[in-house]
Amino acid sequence: MTTPVWADDVVLSTLSGHGEIRDVRIRIGQRDRARILLIDAGVPTEIEDSDYRNCLDVVRTRLQGEDRLLCCQGARPNVHASGMLLQFGNGREAYVLASGNGDEEPAVVDIFAPAPTSQVTTMEKQRAWYFDFLGWAPARRE
Repeated sequence: MTTPVWADDVVLSTLSGHGEIRDVRIRIGQRDRARILLIDAGVPTEIEDSDYRNCLDVVRTRLQGEDRLLCCQGARPNVHASGMLLQFGNGREAYVLASGNGDEEPAVVDIFAPAPTSQVTTMEKQRAWYFDFLGWAPARRE
């Protein structure tokens, strides 16, 4: 078994529902293979998936289960990866979508870059924001 090569190492804050801030470390693999290492309270967890956005979703789901939000660009409500960014960047980058006339090119951000605690949200609220942005109504469960 080969030892993973980590291309980046980032420390991100997490925000609990009670306002407590605690840091986690994420080591990010090479662009060609979506692999990260989450280190939370000294406990390492390696995550590998089809792209980096999916790896981030695994981390966010885990943290949200503990009532914590990950404070990164990929957790902002208006950040969304297009199919092209997923394919060509392996999901590491995403667009910052803005309300407006659509004449401007959206900014592109690294989903693992830090974001202020005031700008992050849950995965459910992020999905709802995106559906609203597109003018779609989310499917109802009966």
